Amino acid sequence: MISEITSSINFEEYNKIINQNESTFYQSVNHLKFLESILKLKANYISIKDKNKLVGVMPYFEKKEEYGIVINSLPFFGSYGGIISNSSEIDKKILDELNSINKEKDILSSVIIDNPFNTKNKLYSKKFVHNVFEER
Repeated sequence: MISEITSSINFEEYNKIINQNESTFYQSVNHLKFLESILKLKANYISIKDKNKLVGVMPYFEKKEEYGIVINSLPFFGSYGGIISNSSEIDKKILDELNSINKEKDILSSVIIDNPFNTKNKLYSKKFVHNVFEER
């Protein structure tokens, strides 16, 4: 499997993976494009490919503020982001990549608001290096 951090993604592949997994409107291509237009930022993606097929992805936005860089998947209260995959192994790889980004870029804040309809056991509390974990 190949991990990739990119600011562009094949939306046809992206649509396939969100349709095959539990996802919400907030993770849709249309919503990501809407966020890009109002934030004047490009969405970033941590993606995992297996044999050139997209098998896992986490969209996020990165913004430099006065005190540092903030990462959010996805911006605004109630915009559910997080990992889209069907495998704990893939989830681990994506979280490892995010942890690396946070460390390398000395990120001030990194936020994931996971899809509340996600019934799969995601590994955020175990694999995501965090100071605060809030469950609602």
